[in-house]
Amino acid sequence: MPFIFDIRTRPHTFSSISGTKNLQMVNLTLRVLSCPKIGNEIHKVVVAQFNTDQLLIEHPSISALVHESLVCRAKDFNIVLDDVAVTHLSYGSEFSKAVEQK
Repeated sequence: MPFIFDIRTRPHTFSSISGTKNLQMVNLTLRVLSCPKIGNEIHKVVVAQFNTDQLLIEHPSISALVHESLVCRAKDFNIVLDDVAVTHLSYGSEFSKAVEQK
């Protein structure tokens, strides 16, 4: 009897609050076209390498680093990722209030 597998790529979106290099909390949403559970792990590691202002200024390079890191980690599990994108980034309420007060 044959085994039938659904091999269509599906988007998986997940959000997580992560700390930046300068200890500010940011809410980041990541969309991955596959099904690895490693996305949360990777984006927390990448976000922790940058200061809060760098997340806005260097968004394209940070997205590329998340993509590269996730693709590399997925290879350990023989998972091929079709696409990875940071779809949302917002800061914690305390940081947002401090920016507004300036």
